[in-house]
Amino acid sequence: MKSIAIDCSKLNTLYKTGTHRFLIGFLNELTLNKDYKFYFYVNGKDTNIKEFPFSKKGEVVALNYRFFYTQLGLLKELTKYDYFLFPWQTLPFLGFFSRAKKLSIIHDLGYSLTSFLTTIGTQLVSDAVFSVSESTATKLFRKSIVIGEGVDQRIFFPIPSIELKNKAKDLDIPAFFILSVGRIEKRKNIYNNLIAFSKIVKLYPNLKYVFIGKFVESEEKIYSFLKHLELSNGEVLFKNNISDADLNIYLNSMEFLVFTSLDEGFGLPVLEAYSVHKPVLLSKIQQLAEFKISANQFVSPRDANKISEKMLKFLNKDHGINSKKDYQVLLDKFSWKKCSEIFLKNLK
Repeated sequence: MKSIAIDCSKLNTLYKTGTHRFLIGFLNELTLNKDYKFYFYVNGKDTNIKEFPFSKKGEVVALNYRFFYTQLGLLKELTKYDYFLFPWQTLPFLGFFSRAKKLSIIHDLGYSLTSFLTTIGTQLVSDAVFSVSESTATKLFRKSIVIGEGVDQRIFFPIPSIELKNKAKDLDIPAFFILSVGRIEKRKNIYNNLIAFSKIVKLYPNLKYVFIGKFVESEEKIYSFLKHLELSNGEVLFKNNISDADLNIYLNSMEFLVFTSLDEGFGLPVLEAYSVHKPVLLSKIQQLAEFKISANQFVSPRDANKISEKMLKFLNKDHGINSKKDYQVLLDKFSWKKCSEIFLKNLK
């Protein structure tokens, strides 16, 4: 039986981004395959990895490196397995002659100089490169195998209205709100989205805007911008570190998802919103084109006035998505099962 080791070190965090949720969903499906033995690597003995279903299908290996966990700690582990998977765009760059075939999953080109350089290095020393979308694949200098992403419809699913009302009340979720999910940063277009919201809230004074994600931008800067727009803390709400179960309740309760990023690797929250049959306002960028259900969904992300106009149309249900079947077409196209099958097929 062949062995696959996976670097799961970054899963040991309270703040789960789309990249974290990708790995959880992917491994939950991948480890159903009984032809391989799986090893999950973490850095530090205190880890929450055992909360994930996939951890029961293999062995958790805890190292303890304060520094250079990837470049030194994992270097010596490469001799123990047939394959070693790196999903964080970082590889032990000195592991040229290891036994294990080094596999990397690339989500994007990196959004800082450091991440950009490590992404280049990762491609150079990988034995095989996988990417999560066609748009990411076209930007890489190494040929990659596109595996896509998926959504677990056992976690993200429509909640009946009476049950939803009670769950939303327990979480103190607003009765009337729009939602953005993802890190709170310029790349996610937070400033233009807030400008757009400041215009429509004058027409819908009861409307709230909820952001779920970790602050990357300075909180002080964001709150100063809210003050400049004359938006109160009660109109714009920030949440982070919520469970997938709670996220499902927010997705079910919202009017629509605002996903107008300036740049993206894939866009997992879009599928999660589709999974609960909710519309998504999308950026008119290449990376999100494959999520099209209706042409009415797209907007220029750099034009706050256009975003505002689209928000108003969405509030009036003018988004061009007419039935639940429209959502299912996209959900059938992307799945963790397909993602896992493509990955395993290309190991051979």
